[in-house]
Amino acid sequence: MKAWIATLASSLLAVGLGHVSPGLPAQEAPPKILRGVVVDERGQPLPYVNVFLKNTYVGDVSDSTGYFSFSTDLRGRYVLVASRIGYERREQTLELGASDVGPLKIVLRQQAVALPEATVTASAFTSGDEKGVTLKRMDVVTTPGAAADIFLAIKTFPGLAHIDEGSGLFVRGGDVSETVVLLDQATVVHPYRYESPTGGTFGTITPFLVSGTFFSSGGFSARYGNALSGILALQSLGRPNQPQYHFNIGLAALSAGLSVPINNQLGLRFSGNRSNTALMFRVNGRYAEFTRHPRGSDANLSLNYDYSATGRLKLFAYVAESAIGVRVDQPSFDGVFNSDDTNQLYNLQWSELPAENWLVQASLSLNRYRTRRNLGVFDLTQEDQTYKLRVDSEVGLGKRVKMAFGSERELTRNRFLGRFPETDVLDPAAAFTAVDASFDAVRTGGYLEGQVQLGGRLVAKAGVRADHHNLAGQTTLDPRASLFYRLAPDHTLRVAWGRYHQFPAPQFYAPDYGNPALQAQQAVHYILGYEYRRDDVQVRAEAYYKQYDRLLLEDEALQFTNGSHGYARGVDLFFKRGVLFQDKLNGWISYSFLQSKRLQTRETEAGAVPEFAPSSFDITHNLTVVAKYGVTDRITTGLTYRFATGRPFTPVVRARRHPQFGFYLPFEGPVNSERLPDFHRLDASFSYLLPLKGQDFAVFYVGISNLLNRQNVLGYDYSLDYRRRTPRKTNFSRFVYFGVTVTFR
Repeated sequence: MKAWIATLASSLLAVGLGHVSPGLPAQEAPPKILRGVVVDERGQPLPYVNVFLKNTYVGDVSDSTGYFSFSTDLRGRYVLVASRIGYERREQTLELGASDVGPLKIVLRQQAVALPEATVTASAFTSGDEKGVTLKRMDVVTTPGAAADIFLAIKTFPGLAHIDEGSGLFVRGGDVSETVVLLDQATVVHPYRYESPTGGTFGTITPFLVSGTFFSSGGFSARYGNALSGILALQSLGRPNQPQYHFNIGLAALSAGLSVPINNQLGLRFSGNRSNTALMFRVNGRYAEFTRHPRGSDANLSLNYDYSATGRLKLFAYVAESAIGVRVDQPSFDGVFNSDDTNQLYNLQWSELPAENWLVQASLSLNRYRTRRNLGVFDLTQEDQTYKLRVDSEVGLGKRVKMAFGSERELTRNRFLGRFPETDVLDPAAAFTAVDASFDAVRTGGYLEGQVQLGGRLVAKAGVRADHHNLAGQTTLDPRASLFYRLAPDHTLRVAWGRYHQFPAPQFYAPDYGNPALQAQQAVHYILGYEYRRDDVQVRAEAYYKQYDRLLLEDEALQFTNGSHGYARGVDLFFKRGVLFQDKLNGWISYSFLQSKRLQTRETEAGAVPEFAPSSFDITHNLTVVAKYGVTDRITTGLTYRFATGRPFTPVVRARRHPQFGFYLPFEGPVNSERLPDFHRLDASFSYLLPLKGQDFAVFYVGISNLLNRQNVLGYDYSLDYRRRTPRKTNFSRFVYFGVTVTFR
């Protein structure tokens, strides 16, 4: 379960296409391959460039490394076209004969709009003008301590707080629920494995399933809705260009996969993983802590059909299951926490370029999730189904103007079955309430935004978004705007403002648990940023202020109201130098300063009392240093150091014995008036590349998490009468994981 387990699912394995027997009649000449790479003026690879033969349906879209490859039966003279909005269209004449063509090198120059701009591609679209960091797949895999997990790797960037050692994305003072995760336009409702209130241990989607990752920590465009703090948008891999096998054997898991180009238009990817951590925990001396050692399995299938040079269909299916049983000491009993989860995602995406500067994408998805958790009297099963239809379109209107518009409709069905305690006490003998309730929620949204170049250095972008929610009976309207000014070729300023809404989960509208009169929660973002980027150096500084309003607040009479408000303000700094696999030493440093307060309630002997106090996510200082060093061409090592100010918590100051049942009722002191000790962690990794025959290779790897064996404090456990408290320390002591990955082409 520890480092490197998330590496196990990747695409791969070759299937032969047959051969011609010597005795058969003469066959037509086999298709020939045309391949190459697309780069910008600085020689940096350009992904998602549409490369095709003019007046035909033959072509490809460059991948994250700028590489493209396609086969064709055509012969004679043809014009090869490479186009991507924001860059000048490039055409060159080729003579197609009996031999393969390439490798070609195509250089695209930026158009007059030299400022950050929306990037429109045939396989994905993100907005480079939004504040975000695009994370490459190998950056995820090679980051020490990230366990090859997208979420853990993203947490090394500024704007994210280290609440604990899990993968939950707490963005700029916001709760983990305030960040929305998307895959090929579909909403991933439960994006974490081994879910907890702070997210989970790992992310559900592994980096080997995606071709691009875009993360925004604020000021994102009107394209994204129902999110107060952040957006993580993923794009799954497209049609494979060549067959590939992949096998992995690790201390806790086995995996295998295949990647099959069936023909010039159709490709298949499949991978599967099975993990059981019993041996891993025995090797690391942690075997006795579990009644069921973390285990799980997952499988994914993607079928890509490029029905033309400008259009494609992509079917993606993902199924995962996991289980865990761990001993948990409670004030009144020694309990066992059990969790069983299943998570399924099915998505059909259509992409088309009906004209050179026009992209249309549509997605139809279903996300199904079921979990059962129990500890003492608490025993609850949750079932979720989310159906979603989304359509997005982008069009370039000349060199200076771009427009984007789209809509979505999302149906969420939740069911809760089981029992939960009537108080905070989980003792099996405590009073409980039985529940069997179902909730349906429908959200419909749409947006329109435009971008225009105003002069030679200034670009403005503005949009508006509307969302309607049936349970709230409310329609929200969110205007958003941003300005970009280029001080010099390598220096850019950004100013952004926007209003954002997010509706509570459906169960909060239930009369017995929540309040049917709840409205959407609101946040307003103010952002001022500066960026310097040149060659292999990137520097980013950003100041922000986020005003919260209408947040959920616990209420003794109504359960919940929209009575809370608050703010988050801070500064994010980021420095990156070097390029992976190009520079011996490469890495980055990120730092965040944060102040966050909210109106919250605490339990006193007089009842619930509201207080305006630091939020539970007010982590004042966050520092991460990532360094990777290539000892030789085959040996790579790295270190990641993380520091964070201790998380605030509300102490229990006294307790009163229940006159009937005998257990103690706790009463709290001022909200978040104390802090845990500071968080420190150092992780290391080592890998050795062993070339095999041809393009085949094996990678032997070792990961050491928490190298200094620091026992970070995650909270406090209290005695039965709450008079004594003892620190609850991390389960992640020094931990070793190792294995080998073999790839055949």
